Amino acid sequence: MADDKGFTRRSFVKGSAAALTASLVVKSSFGASGAGPSGEKGPSNGEQVPHRPLGKTGAQVSALGVGGYHLGSIKDEDESNESVARALDAGINFFDSAWEYHDGISEERLGAALKGKRLKAFVMTKVCTHGRTKDVA
Repeated sequence: MADDKGFTRRSFVKGSAAALTASLVVKSSFGASGAGPSGEKGPSNGEQVPHRPLGKTGAQVSALGVGGYHLGSIKDEDESNESVARALDAGINFFDSAWEYHDGISEERLGAALKGKRLKAFVMTKVCTHGRTKDVA
């Protein structure tokens, strides 16, 4: 069954499979040290994560995004900074976080990691359990 925009369960599954494949490609491009075979910190084949238009804005957003939950669970802030830098190097420019992730630590870490690079990234956050009204947001 399709909605009024032609979105179907089949198209969702195909899109999910494509995102999973993209994440595996990015992951397999990095060695144990996080660098590719020749020491670079992006995909070893020189390709970037593909981008798609963001609505009618003209902006291009990576087809693969990075969730921010894990940034608050990393013990060393330098390591979380490196994680965000590697994502940017691989062409990922979409980051998702929420205040609920480690009581705001994940958002703070994402902000710190994007310092001086903020114009290179699209950041999404959510209003979840602490209120859903526009005043709280």
